[in-house]
Amino acid sequence: MAVSAYKSNETARGKLVHYTFYKDCFTMQSSYSQSTIWYDDLYRVIVRKHSVCLMVSNRIGYALCENECPESVLDFLRERCAEKRKPKAKEILFSVLFALLCVLFLGYACMAVLARCSTSAETVPAPTPLPTESAIVEEEPTPAPTAAPTAAPDTEETISKDPISTGYDVIYETYLKETSTTYEFKLTAKGEDYIILNDTDDAVEFLQYDRDSANGSCALYVYERCPKDANGSWSRQEAQILNIYAYHYWDGATAASGKTSWGDAPTKEYSELTGE
Repeated sequence: MAVSAYKSNETARGKLVHYTFYKDCFTMQSSYSQSTIWYDDLYRVIVRKHSVCLMVSNRIGYALCENECPESVLDFLRERCAEKRKPKAKEILFSVLFALLCVLFLGYACMAVLARCSTSAETVPAPTPLPTESAIVEEEPTPAPTAAPTAAPDTEETISKDPISTGYDVIYETYLKETSTTYEFKLTAKGEDYIILNDTDDAVEFLQYDRDSANGSCALYVYERCPKDANGSWSRQEAQILNIYAYHYWDGATAASGKTSWGDAPTKEYSELTGE
């Protein structure tokens, strides 16, 4: 039995898509295709406060926002995706048995090594000590202890599991929250994500991840504005750059470039942080 079903907004191709959610999978049906996707086959699930993104690959997914579907559907997906991450009983039992076998094998190997060392010590005679001459030995000064080298920072602990999404949140909170009227997660027809921050009758403004910086330590985000025509449609080809921001992966630092076109010179703070 389906948990819930609804029609989403028009996609980038201008077609309506009908989603139906079941206990173990969900289906997506439109006028040009129909597919069934199992929750266990999802690449990743991004859960936010007012939306859920079901990723079928590292760049393609289906974004479900609060204003596009009932809250009960979002709650069901959060619970269902959380359950799929719990280990099954068979997997736990197999892991325990494998660990016990490893312990037994290591114990047997240690006992064999100790037995061999004990046998060698009993059979080899002790060497005859040589006569020694009395001599005054000057003690060498004890070298001062050297400081242990500082370990390099653990990259896995420094970088979050989803640094691009974290950058979206930090840039929004630092620069754009006061002038924004919404925060909606969207996907393009190519599966590239972006965040709509203002959507009026005249234009739409959004923030989108563009690329990594020249020094590889920052994620760069472009804040753009696209005017709407009389029908309310808009095109990325008419986008106007409002600013470009940088988010530093290691310490969360940010910088605004002040650029309104790709050829503009950035601020000093932005240039030092990105190496551009």
